Amino acid sequence: MSAGRTAAPDTRPLTWVDTEAALGRLMERLAHLERVAVDTESNAFHAYHEKVCLIQLSDAEADFLVDPLAIDVAPLGALFADPKRETVFHAAEYDVLMLKKDFGFRFTAIFDTQAAAMVLGEGQLGLAKLVERVCGVRLPKEAQRSDWARRPLTREQLEYARNDTAYLLEVHAVLAQRLEETGRYPEAQAVFERLTRVEPKARAIDPDAFYGLKGYRDLDPAGRAIAQRLFALREKRAARIDRPVFRVLGNEAVLTLAREKPHDPKALGALKGVPRRLPASFSRQIVDAIREGERDPNPPPVERPKRRRGGRPFDAGAEARFEALRRWRNARAEALGMKNSVIASNRVLKAIARAHPRTLEALAAVAEVDHHLVHSYGAEILAALDDSAETT
Repeated sequence: MSAGRTAAPDTRPLTWVDTEAALGRLMERLAHLERVAVDTESNAFHAYHEKVCLIQLSDAEADFLVDPLAIDVAPLGALFADPKRETVFHAAEYDVLMLKKDFGFRFTAIFDTQAAAMVLGEGQLGLAKLVERVCGVRLPKEAQRSDWARRPLTREQLEYARNDTAYLLEVHAVLAQRLEETGRYPEAQAVFERLTRVEPKARAIDPDAFYGLKGYRDLDPAGRAIAQRLFALREKRAARIDRPVFRVLGNEAVLTLAREKPHDPKALGALKGVPRRLPASFSRQIVDAIREGERDPNPPPVERPKRRRGGRPFDAGAEARFEALRRWRNARAEALGMKNSVIASNRVLKAIARAHPRTLEALAAVAEVDHHLVHSYGAEILAALDDSAETT
């Protein structure tokens, strides 16, 4: 697996773009290109309200790091929205969602190297593994979780960031060729088109997240009520001070507090997993939550309750149809040597199972179904639905 190499990063120019003039020059440079590699870095590991802190772009000869904390990056919108220019990502969904959320960008022509590798049945899908196989280069990953909102960035951060796009066009060339040779480009293109349509959603707070706490089932009733309250308390504080919930109060700390049930705010820091220097006001809130949990006459159960989601009910017939579709999808994917989700996700299969279409027109009318799925697999899907009817 090899291709004509681009210049190694240490011999390629690296440009920091933090002025409108520099961004203008970059736009002029990229305007005539058919393809550009793109990536982003956010501060998700250091903030509750994450944001894009860096946008990386590369062409075949140079790398650029655009600072959205210093300048208005709106001009990049035209670059991404141009259907004549392919934007090459690796694992595009998160980047696309963040760029849409923060800047309102649109995307019309995406190539995702991770998705392409999935369609080709590659075993290891990470960028580092793909770059090593295609380019013979091992990428360092030490800076992955660093704070990208801080300025100035360190030399290690700059190198890490530029590496995320410096090799993407070379990887793209190899994967695109293999997609053509195997006749799987239409399959990959369907995935790429889905990625252009993903849309950011408001952050959803799961009120039942505490059920997932490791060790929760071993807590007594009061401990379960305390865990429930501490999860809600840390979420509220994390949002207010803009810190990730695990940095406000980690799961180990929650479990310890739910077990020990301390009443002295000043003694919390001595407990396992609890930060030693908690703000006094937060310490008092923790103790208040503990006391409330101890008095709760209706503590949460050991098992998470099953909550019915909106939409049409998933009855026994729909369940049978879903299982039939899932068996068909898994067998088809295995025969093609690709990941199951490339053909259709479980979410799409469930939507089909609920709708129970009996014609290709009805299948195409299901909101979650795209044209490629109908065109490539429509008859097989209807056959799988018919098979489920015969076995129920």
